[in-house]
Amino acid sequence: MKHYFNNKTEKRRIFLLFLCLFTVNVAIFAQSFTGEKTDWHGFDRYDFVINEITFQIEQIKATPQEGNGVKAPQPGTRRCIVV
Repeated sequence: MKHYFNNKTEKRRIFLLFLCLFTVNVAIFAQSFTGEKTDWHGFDRYDFVINEITFQIEQIKATPQEGNGVKAPQPGTRRCIVV
């Protein structure tokens, strides 16, 4: 009976191949972020409000008054920004 993975070098190569494929898959998934965005120093900015009690996440659009910063959120909520 022939063994296909009979030394450590072959096992490492297979492991690295799967690791590379996983990394590429994660990178492609990360690029597919959708939603309403604003511009932040040339990058896409996505704003969210998170309820502290229910952990409900709601997407919002940053107001022009915020500029490149963040205004204080409503009581009981937190702001989250993805760039």
